Amino acid sequence: MQKYLRIIYIVAICLAVGYLSSMVTIESVKTWYPTIKKPFFNPPNFILDPFGHYSI
Repeated sequence: MQKYLRIIYIVAICLAVGYLSSMVTIESVKTWYPTIKKPFFNPPNFILDPFGHYSI
């Protein structure tokens, strides 16, 4: 049982760090991402845009 609690604890820490770091960087991504030079095979925004609305 102790082994499973440790795994749940480690996973929760990793998820919390990922969530908090995304909250810190989300505003800056809106400013620099549209300006970068993307490759020709980059899909148009309307294809992937619906997935951006599902973030927590």
